[in-house]
Amino acid sequence: IQVRSNSGKKTPFENETILKIWMDIAKQYKFIDAVREAPTGFLDQILNVLRPEYEPVLWGTGSDRLADYNRMIKLYGKEANVLPEFQTSEIKRDSKNISATQVREALTAGDEKTFKKLTPTAEHKFYDQLKNELSHSL
Repeated sequence: IQVRSNSGKKTPFENETILKIWMDIAKQYKFIDAVREAPTGFLDQILNVLRPEYEPVLWGTGSDRLADYNRMIKLYGKEANVLPEFQTSEIKRDSKNISATQVREALTAGDEKTFKKLTPTAEHKFYDQLKNELSHSL
């Protein structure tokens, strides 16, 4: 799910650029069945984008957002009509994980080599475009 930024404050990149990148990444990684856009990151909005084609049972999230999503599921899960087995799955971050901050820093520094090391091959052709969009947002 790509959450579409309405404000432009959450991401320095154009929504259309990010969606194109996700579509190319989905072609590279066969375990990605589809890419969808949601207007917000709220539980019900994301689930509604997936339904009826998919019925989610797992919400993968980084350690930094796990508590927030668990709280959101507890508060709004019934209202969003989640299945009883619906749960979060923590994606633990360690020094080997790549952060969006590292990718943005590589773009800002003009370090294409590091950018390519940190990103999927399908994203490499977007280097100049992302660098340009980032520089215009600063």
